[in-house]
Amino acid sequence: MDISIAPDVVRGWMVLVMAEYIDREAFIAQKRELYCKDCDRRKGMKNGKYRILYDIGDVPCRACGIEDVLSDVEDFPAADVQPVVHGKWLPIIEANEYGDAYQCGTYCSECGETLQSEPNFCPNCGADMRGE
Repeated sequence: MDISIAPDVVRGWMVLVMAEYIDREAFIAQKRELYCKDCDRRKGMKNGKYRILYDIGDVPCRACGIEDVLSDVEDFPAADVQPVVHGKWLPIIEANEYGDAYQCGTYCSECGETLQSEPNFCPNCGADMRGE
């Protein structure tokens, strides 16, 4: 999880900012559909990129510059992220000497970590316990 402390202070509290990530292939497909679908200069595909055919050979499409931007997006290194895992705090139930059941703690539904409290994230596996 990529969390950083923002330099802004809101009402005396430091603000935690979580980075947002995108699906690279979905972004590129959407931009090609938006900017390239009606381009009559596009003649074909080579190595997954649109090309224009000239007498000197084929070169990347430069009709609007979008192919340069999309190439930069394709070449940009991917972030090291993990999917968010959601879990629940489940009660640990025991019986006293009279047979009455009572809750003596909680455990993480993802890793089994036991605690007496119920924080928003499991301290052992990092599962988000705030609900989906």
